[in-house]
Amino acid sequence: MGFELAPEPSRLTEARERLRDYLCRHCPDARVVADVVLCLEEACANVIRHSGAREAMQVALRFDDDELVCRVRDRGRGFDTASFDPKAVPDPLSSQGRGLFIISRIMDELRLRCDGGLEVEMVKHAVPRRETSRREAPCRDDSHGRAPSAGAAPTEAAG
Repeated sequence: MGFELAPEPSRLTEARERLRDYLCRHCPDARVVADVVLCLEEACANVIRHSGAREAMQVALRFDDDELVCRVRDRGRGFDTASFDPKAVPDPLSSQGRGLFIISRIMDELRLRCDGGLEVEMVKHAVPRRETSRREAPCRDDSHGRAPSAGAAPTEAAG
């Protein structure tokens, strides 16, 4: 699955729902789905807040055997990826700086590449899969307590 998303806060709600719906069709574990959606949303929010990108970001997910590989790529200014220490606990009083830390704690792998923008690649191991022939109702578990925001605009689909 892949799509483009304009770097605007109003686009996050529908992107989150689109990601959740896709993952629920392919993964029966609502907790894994909620965790992965949270990490993807954090990566997208970082693009909006920090990249300075004007072009759409690319969001992609794929299953590779029992791994789920997720990527968020922008064409913004990037940052010195070597300066990110996933073991350093962010300042709890700071209003920013927790997104990559959260991702590094939830996902099994996190890779950052800065080349004409930033690519955040996240991998979750041992992700259970639904049988492709079964059509079950999508899971609904918003265990992170996030309420949808009003006035969300649709995302642009690229594929």
